[in-house]
Amino acid sequence: MKKIVIVSLLSFLSFASFATDKKDKTEKSLVSFTGQVVNFSDAEPLVGVKINIVELGKTIYTDIDGQFSLSQFPAGEYSLEIQYPSYSTKTVKAVVLKKKSDVNIRLFPS
Repeated sequence: MKKIVIVSLLSFLSFASFATDKKDKTEKSLVSFTGQVVNFSDAEPLVGVKINIVELGKTIYTDIDGQFSLSQFPAGEYSLEIQYPSYSTKTVKAVVLKKKSDVNIRLFPS
């Protein structure tokens, strides 16, 4: 009976250790990015710019200062589709590998 209890306890501890290691690796690979969208000619911030992150299927918008951010997603390369009324739609490739990255974008009026 003692052997069964010891084997069960060891099995549980090794499984718990594996689960913790996997969780730590997942958390380490999550990144975030911030940025700003401005007018190309005068660098004025653009409010309410729609930014679609294609690979994630997420859409975010710039704030009153033209700032945007996205956090807690896997590191990698992403296509950002930027849309704003009266401006040319722009697609930007962003490679996000560090914990925190910056992506700054200038839009041309159409």
